[in-house]
Amino acid sequence: MGLAHRARARRAATGWAAAALCAATALLASAPPALADTLTTPAASTTYGGGSIPVAYSLSHPPQNDISLTFDYTSGPNAPAGATWTVLLAGVVSNGSFSMQASDPTSTSPASKVVSVTPSAGATGTSLPDGTYNVTLSYHETSPTPGLLVTAPTTSGVVIDTSTQTPLLTSPVASSTSSTPLNVGFTLPEPALAGSVSLTFAGSATRTLTLSSADETAGSHSLSINTASLSASPGVASVTPVGSALPDGTYNVTIAYQDQFGNPPATATALGVHIDTTTLAPLLTSPTAGTYATTLPLTYTLPEAGLAGSVVATLTDGLTTSTLGLSDASAGTHTVNLNPANLGSSTGVASVSGATALADGTYSVAISYRDALGNPAQSASVSNVVLQTAVTPAPATPTPSPPAPVATVAATTQPATLAVQWRSRVKPHRHWVVQATFKPEAGAASYTFAATLGSRSRAGECVARGKGAKARIVCRVTLERSGAWTLEATARGSDGTELAVQSRSVLLRARSAHHRRA
Repeated sequence: MGLAHRARARRAATGWAAAALCAATALLASAPPALADTLTTPAASTTYGGGSIPVAYSLSHPPQNDISLTFDYTSGPNAPAGATWTVLLAGVVSNGSFSMQASDPTSTSPASKVVSVTPSAGATGTSLPDGTYNVTLSYHETSPTPGLLVTAPTTSGVVIDTSTQTPLLTSPVASSTSSTPLNVGFTLPEPALAGSVSLTFAGSATRTLTLSSADETAGSHSLSINTASLSASPGVASVTPVGSALPDGTYNVTIAYQDQFGNPPATATALGVHIDTTTLAPLLTSPTAGTYATTLPLTYTLPEAGLAGSVVATLTDGLTTSTLGLSDASAGTHTVNLNPANLGSSTGVASVSGATALADGTYSVAISYRDALGNPAQSASVSNVVLQTAVTPAPATPTPSPPAPVATVAATTQPATLAVQWRSRVKPHRHWVVQATFKPEAGAASYTFAATLGSRSRAGECVARGKGAKARIVCRVTLERSGAWTLEATARGSDGTELAVQSRSVLLRARSAHHRRA
């Protein structure tokens, strides 16, 4: 073949190759894009709660037989890492979408979808336990290569969550005793479903408190519960029964909630929590109504331990008051023998305010305390306790008047004798206050009180105190000079007639707080 012929042949071959390449390029440009195998759900890095797992997939070719979903356990407390569950789906179509239950996919899914669940590599049972998985879809295609195993890209970080994590109740603790307000503390390990956080008191009565949205976040929470008005407590959205108080008693206290996926509630309980908002009343055994000449015995019983420093005895005669802080606040019976002349020296008395000594007179005595929880104080009291340390001579018997002559038109009536209690005390700057106390005289319209020393005379003042059986007339006079004074108390009728009288001589000394007979 000549050179020219060979050149023509080469040019023809080159033209054919170029034409073939152009045809192939045109064919590729007009062909549809290749299909992809995808697992849409469960999606990567997604948590599925409530026990339901959505499954959706798309295949590039029709499956030759069943489709496999492989769940590889990567982390969690319920199975070893690497445990595998193979869920076999009926592969009749190239696309599928349905939901299956993690607790048992075969029993709750349509029969045409889930054929079987096979555990392997340390997995047990046919349930998918809570934890984190890698999920892979695979199948054998019918064409273009019959029987070829096709695997879709693996979906990582799929979390199955079918249970609410357990909360922690930090206060109150089991077998504790609390007053009001009651401090409640708890921790939620995960966010709560709206409206699902509740606090229940179960005992002699049952109260359920639904807590506000502020207590639905993950983390620690605290509440201050007003047991007298639960619904008024901050952080309480509602109470069942509506508006109820929480009576004193012993309760099991439970915090409960559902997680954000609505999984079944989880709870924590403190058993035997005692609610005590009241101090029990004390008992005052002595003194009793009557007269005491030397020491004044104070005997009291506390039915429960008292708050330190809260036990107080109060003694008052209506004019002066002594308040004694008692040292023994333990439960039980206690006796303190009071020294009237120096109350602070009495064993068992920790402090004295007001009058530090008791003058002779009639007193009311009270004991009060608060329990160890600091609940409001309770008290007990007694009246008509008479302190008479000075010896008072019996009033002289009046000499009877001789019988009036028959011819006498009107008889002369001798005044009666007033039963007077006398008392005096030294005031600053060497003044004395002398007091006479007696019961009102029948028919008396007025009373006078006078003191005389030689040519000196001082008039006092009389006032009525109390009512009924407790009615008393109290007369006082202030004297600036020591010496032997004569005192006289008189009850007069409306016409000025003396109905009753009592007189007495007293010697007032500059350094004595009490008088004595002259």
